[in-house]
Amino acid sequence: MKMKRVLSLLLALVMCLAMAAPAFAYEPGDGGNSGISPHLDYVPFKQPITPTSSDATWDQPENYKGYHVWVENTSSLPMRVTLFHPDGTYEQAWVAKDSNRIVFQTSNAAPGRYRVGFYVEDGNKTGTVSVRVSEF
Repeated sequence: MKMKRVLSLLLALVMCLAMAAPAFAYEPGDGGNSGISPHLDYVPFKQPITPTSSDATWDQPENYKGYHVWVENTSSLPMRVTLFHPDGTYEQAWVAKDSNRIVFQTSNAAPGRYRVGFYVEDGNKTGTVSVRVSEF
């Protein structure tokens, strides 16, 4: 009886650890060799935003329908972030000074080249931008 209880607790622990394990992302074309993931995703870039940096771009693969754009604004003023879509349309959002958040996200992305631009009134834009694309 005691052995059954120990085995039940052990099984419960293993199940909890399995559910808490992070999903491993991998780059397209690596055959999944870097891990197991319930959804394929990867980060095309994570880069600093500086007063002299240019816009950030990425190519959204056809079979990847999702993306999210995360911005950290370490500037002393709010930052306007503009996302330019492959079809020429764009959308804008503001990130408060000394904050970070997902600014844009979708699960219905068109394939093609996207561009993210940054503007701070005094020109002193600083922070970080990261984009993650996913198959959903």
